[in-house]
Formats: sequence, C-alpha cells, structure tokens
Amino acid sequence: AFRRGRGWHNSRLILTVGRVSERKGQDVVIRALPSILREYPDTHYLIAGLPDNKAAFLTLACQLGVDEHVHFLGRVTEEEVVLLQNCCDLFVMTSKRTASGDLEGYGIAVVEAALCGKAAVVSADSGLVEAIEPGRTGLAVPQNDEAATAEAILTLLRDDALRQRMGQAARSRALHSQTWAHCAAQYDALLKELVEDKGAR
Repeated sequence: AFRRGRGWHNSRLILTVGRVSERKGQDVVIRALPSILREYPDTHYLIAGLPDNKAAFLTLACQLGVDEHVHFLGRVTEEEVVLLQNCCDLFVMTSKRTASGDLEGYGIAVVEAALCGKAAVVSADSGLVEAIEPGRTGLAVPQNDEAATAEAILTLLRDDALRQRMGQAARSRALHSQTWAHCAAQYDALLKELVEDKGAR
C-alpha cells in the first residue's frame, strides 16, 4: 500500500532512519544518488527522522538535480519505521565523524532493519560496522565517500539474490546474536573474566 500510494511499485527504495544531521551523513547518500540514478533512474531515497539539517540537504539535492528522488519524511512513529523497513530494498547509514569529534555508536536502527530482513550499507569508521558482518549481512564503506557508497548500494541493487541472502543472514544474526539478552550475557561474561583476571594477579 505504501509503495502503491506513491506510484513506487517497481522503484528501488533506499532508507535511512535517524536525525537529519551532519553526523548521520545523509548528505553522503544524496551525493551518491547521481551515480545510482544513472543505472536505476527510478530510485528514491527516504529519510525518516527529525529534520535538523533538512534545508541544507535539500539545497544539496537541488544542486545535484536529485531533489525529486529525495524524500524527507520527518519524525515517524515506531510503527511507521517498521512499515518503512519492510517496504525498502536497502537500509543505508553513512554516519561520519563531525568536526567536534562526535562519532556514531552502535547502530540500533541497523539492527531494526536486519529484523525486517534488510541488508545494510554502513560507515566502516564508526560503531555502525559492529551492527553488521561485512560481506555477509551488509557492506561497509569509508566515511564521507560518496563514490564508495554509490558502488556499495549499486552492488546490492544489481543482485537481488545477494541482497536477499544478506537480508536473511542479517535477520538471523539479529534474532540470535543481537538481542538485549545476548548483549547482557556477553557483558556478564566479560565482567566475570575481568574479575577473575584481577583476582589471579
């Protein structure tokens, strides 16, 4: 229904969920769009999140001539996030280090996409890479590199079987290794190891 209502039946949909900001790096995907659109002209980039830098990023999209393919959805509910994750072809989060040194931590949104069976393209130079298994559940690219980002996105858009295989592997990993219970057990084991190590000295 979401795709049908917008005439996107056969379109390629790329999604980022997160505050529209320099750190989240949506501008990297916008800069990658001209290369992607040359091969897949009916691609649309959906950005869900508080629109802090919307004006600057919309100006960038207009300058590159891709503004009709970039859609700022604003703040969305958890239910809408799930709908978007299920409708998209690919999840992308190309966060980068800001001038003040701020850097993205672990990617909860990437795991949420994985639970919906979506492969992801993420920045290698951030905590996001811990949310995927590069080459198995998604692809990692250097931060602020639109050429590498475009190529990674195109790699997954060109090969439906690869994208679906990665998405299934991402879902399996999210269900078995990325739950809060699993993380708590890992921390518990690490703390015990540290205590035992200290006691042995």
